[in-house]
Amino acid sequence: MSLENQNPQQNQPEKAIGQKPETLRLFIALRFSEEAEKRLVDIQKKWKEQNIAGRYSKPENLHITAAFLGEQKKEDLPKIEQALRSVLLPDISLHISGSGHFGNLWFARIADNPLLAEYVKAVRSALKQAGIHFDAKAFKGHITLVRKAQIPAGEEPSLQGFETPLQDVCLMASELKKDGPIYTPLLEIRPEKPA
Repeated sequence: MSLENQNPQQNQPEKAIGQKPETLRLFIALRFSEEAEKRLVDIQKKWKEQNIAGRYSKPENLHITAAFLGEQKKEDLPKIEQALRSVLLPDISLHISGSGHFGNLWFARIADNPLLAEYVKAVRSALKQAGIHFDAKAFKGHITLVRKAQIPAGEEPSLQGFETPLQDVCLMASELKKDGPIYTPLLEIRPEKPA
């Protein structure tokens, strides 16, 4: 998928919360296999059965954030595409190693992976060289499963670890809605397979 075939205005509703018409709210997502998505959805179901309430991520929104770009001018989309395409996406196997949380946001933890960390660092460097601003917080590989979690006493959201291949890197537009964000893929790049 290339941005040349995209009309960002088509992908943006008129009433996205806090959205300026000449900008898009963007992030770089790392996505994984459908099988991994199904396993994560099963984990969410298990947590719901444990009466863990909260705002659960929709299956189509499950991802790892490599870089949050925030509001970007639509005219800068080609520069972002060029930066992403300039970094070779290697074939990476991810290990989902357990659960964790930032306050009341619970997630599936991604085990430390030097190849993944190197790729994210290279993407961020390419964005910086292209003059694209992004949130420079340190990369902490995780997949958000539930926000505003309310956990009953004696319960602890947990999950059994598993492996999954990295499926692709995706430039996503994010529309903030009252009932949760809607993500629209603008560009997808698949890993390079060895010859």
